[in-house]
Amino acid sequence: MIGRMRRRRKGFDVSMLIDDGLWFTTVVDDEDEEIVKEFLHKAVQNYGRYTTEALGQMEFWKKYAGLSVEQSEKLNGMLKWIVEKRYWKYKGYVVRKIARELGIDEKRAELIAVTELANLANYARYLAYQGETNVEKFVWVTEKDGKVCDKCKRMAELTKDGVTLDEMKVLIKEVCGDTAREFICHPRCRCSFIRKYKKVKHMLSFEFP
Repeated sequence: MIGRMRRRRKGFDVSMLIDDGLWFTTVVDDEDEEIVKEFLHKAVQNYGRYTTEALGQMEFWKKYAGLSVEQSEKLNGMLKWIVEKRYWKYKGYVVRKIARELGIDEKRAELIAVTELANLANYARYLAYQGETNVEKFVWVTEKDGKVCDKCKRMAELTKDGVTLDEMKVLIKEVCGDTAREFICHPRCRCSFIRKYKKVKHMLSFEFP
């Protein structure tokens, strides 16, 4: 499922382009993948409003751990720009740009990119499902491997019978605590939510060290 290696163009490394998947979110089926791609842009349309009106409720966007307020503001602008320009498809470029602009190493930049873009991808799902009034219940889904953390396992257990999206948001905060973003449990979180009883056709996986 991971996309084909592509050629370099004018010095721009596009070898990490993923044609059919998203390198920063790993629990995706065919339908969810299209939802995320389409609604990432709707998520960005609301991003400006969130950064000016709602950041008081989302402190992790105001001051990222290990970054200054100035760096955090710059990062928020870059995340918006990355998605608006569809550069989220190019892992190598995204990581290097964040590292260069913030003056941090690429390992730290990758952690930031994976975490924040995964949160935004799940926010895109949230927007998409809000528009489908016939979808009422959702479950938290994880990879079926030994790397799933206890918090995400707990989320899967608590939502196995289905919960609303608003209930899902509350549970993420309650179960995952200080490590949670709005729609992911912790940095490098590989999990997401899907409608209840929906069969996952395939899983996209990206191995993180």
